Amino acid sequence: MPFDASLATLPYRAFSTLGYGMTDSERRLLTALVYMVRQHLPEHGDEIDNLAESAGERAIQVLADFGLMELRNSRFGFWTEAGKNFIKEIYPRGRQLADRSSGIVLVGKKPT
Repeated sequence: MPFDASLATLPYRAFSTLGYGMTDSERRLLTALVYMVRQHLPEHGDEIDNLAESAGERAIQVLADFGLMELRNSRFGFWTEAGKNFIKEIYPRGRQLADRSSGIVLVGKKPT
């Protein structure tokens, strides 16, 4: 009988997220979910606000189930070390987590 990862404990899931035992389908789905979360939910440093929307709540919960995020409360989650490492793997250089301590993030090209 094959091992059912859905029954695994959280440490196994976080371990498998780093490429050890994660299926290609899981990796593709989690990659898409991370892209959607980072595009549509506000980030405050490594904390994500789900805007009290059910889709955001569910997205954070799924990422938490795989060890990529932890739930702070019913509205906020934050990236775990495994989540930050996953982001480094899937995002091109320069699109990874930024230090947003000032609250201002500049995007685009520098003027020439």
